[in-house]
Amino acid sequence: MNNFIYFFGIFDYYGNFSLIRKINMKKSLFDIIGFKSKYSYEESLEFSTNRTLYQLFFRTYYEHLSRAGLELEEVFASCYNELFNEEYLAEGFSYNVSPAELKFYDKCKLIIPEMDSVLKQYDFYRKFKEIDPELLEIASKNPAYDELKSLQEKKNIYFNSKKVEFISDLLFRTDFFKSLEGESLYYHVSKGITRKAFTFEMDETRLDYLEENNIISYTREKEIYFNNPKLLRIYQLIKNYGYCDIIYFTKDLMVIVDKDIEEGNLKYDNYLFSKQEIDYISYIMDKKRFGNSLDIRNKYIHGSKAKVSDEEHKENYLELMIILLLYTYKINQELDFEERSNKL
Repeated sequence: MNNFIYFFGIFDYYGNFSLIRKINMKKSLFDIIGFKSKYSYEESLEFSTNRTLYQLFFRTYYEHLSRAGLELEEVFASCYNELFNEEYLAEGFSYNVSPAELKFYDKCKLIIPEMDSVLKQYDFYRKFKEIDPELLEIASKNPAYDELKSLQEKKNIYFNSKKVEFISDLLFRTDFFKSLEGESLYYHVSKGITRKAFTFEMDETRLDYLEENNIISYTREKEIYFNNPKLLRIYQLIKNYGYCDIIYFTKDLMVIVDKDIEEGNLKYDNYLFSKQEIDYISYIMDKKRFGNSLDIRNKYIHGSKAKVSDEEHKENYLELMIILLLYTYKINQELDFEERSNKL
């Protein structure tokens, strides 16, 4: 599991899902002229490039394990069959690995019910603090991934005002200050820049706006600095991901977050997955939200994928494995935080 965090960077330090991260805030020509509808998942050039890169990492790791006689599914299965019980005393989790000799079409058909099952197991644990196999078996309804709650009262935070969204645009987008080329105001202030560097009237007006809203101040030499850099780092994370997972925030960061929530600048929810993660899951798995989704889950459940090549089935299998990784990471995160909290 740590390889996906520290080596591949699929999750950042705070647990945010890197496949949906936006670093370049400017839209490319491809994004502007490309066809998109109201009900389409945003497949920007940056998103597609970012996703392709992580798919390559994931595929390479999968094939590396295969050459060593190991199955990537077994890595995830060990979390449910061993780790959660041994590390967190969370008994009852289980996962059945697809036989290695199966074709990828059959593996796809088998992994989907297991993915449904681990969410169901988590929901049982959240409600009852234990998983009774018999009750789990007779419970007919699988919980929807977009309705699963966190074990914590506050899990994900989001912007809650147009004002803060605009301030974040001014800080983090690379196309808001004509005097700056190629980098954001946040970058330049972090490196060191004075008021004199801004030669356009609109740029000066925007700096005045940031000063009036207590975002920036000046030294005697007119060098710009941030009044609350920790808060702005949180804003940057939300700008990049659309949300920020706060389960591992320190107490001093939570004081900042709570104050900004009270002021109406931020809001939180207590769902296992953020809104953006839910959108990505839907984009890969089903057509609940987007007309351009891959709809992998439904295609295998209803048998409409049987006549494609084994290579395409392999690609779909790895897509499902990335979603399984997201499920597993988030459940592990919840159990880990609960176990740490109980020790305090």
